[in-house]
Amino acid sequence: MIDLGGLDEILAIDERSLTVTAQAGVNGRTLEAELNARGLMLPHYPASVEWATVGGYIAARGSGVLSTRYGKIEDLLFSLRVATPTGGLMDTVAVPRHAVGPELTQLFVGSEGTLGVITRATLQLAPIPAERRFAAVSFPSIAAGTDAIRRTLQLGHRPSVVRMYDDVATRLTFAPVVGEDLSGVYTVFAFEGEPEAARLEERRTLELAAEAGATLLDPALGQRWWDRRYDFYHPPHNPELPSIWGTLDVVATYDRIEAVYDALHRAVRVPYADTGLELRMHFSHWYLWGTMIYGRFVVPTAATTRSPCTTASGRTA
Repeated sequence: MIDLGGLDEILAIDERSLTVTAQAGVNGRTLEAELNARGLMLPHYPASVEWATVGGYIAARGSGVLSTRYGKIEDLLFSLRVATPTGGLMDTVAVPRHAVGPELTQLFVGSEGTLGVITRATLQLAPIPAERRFAAVSFPSIAAGTDAIRRTLQLGHRPSVVRMYDDVATRLTFAPVVGEDLSGVYTVFAFEGEPEAARLEERRTLELAAEAGATLLDPALGQRWWDRRYDFYHPPHNPELPSIWGTLDVVATYDRIEAVYDALHRAVRVPYADTGLELRMHFSHWYLWGTMIYGRFVVPTAATTRSPCTTASGRTA
């Protein structure tokens, strides 16, 4: 284990090029406060922001809640300084999309320290948007919601937030945090930027949702989700012992995502129904070609679980 907490300096903020260079141990909230004071933001808000650092964002290939508009951490990364296994420091090329040689910067994204230790990084910033608008809808099915959001993105619209919860996740995860009795395929959107552009994008996105059979809900639910977005990971909303829980991240193209969702249901929820297992799935990162299912399984009481050496089919593992 390597502690990089001492590398905690913000080295440079370039307000013209909209970049920040920071050492790997800079905490996410500390960095954001410094940027916000200048009217800027690093548009990367992972659930772990209270504890995560710049180096951790990159080494673990982090995804923030604004990824549908701004991209994941690899899309916000310019360059790195890395301590290599041979004992030296290596600086990657200062800007991305250069025309010389392979893209070594991206080699270290998601490597979790196996190829070298990231000591500093230069990242892309964005201005704090002039307006951020929220909307909430309920789709009649996962298929309807997926198709409406696919059409929205492929027509060129870029909501900053798209979170679609299946019925179980709506009832057991989303509803308790926002303090409402909700069910169905609840979806929250955010639109941001210049006010006229954000409102146009909101209008067109909601039109496409309505064409797919969605019911428009109170937009205040979306705002409440944003204000409480980190509450999902704190008591009493996050699972605690003696519960058993885990997370399953699955990414697939649009032509396969519904089959993947059904397969997860059959593989995880159905075989262990007698344990009281809950599988709460939401779709949290969206692309032109597909989306990601974030599934969390929770067994409320460990004493009711089967032997860990027995598989779903009953065979001894």
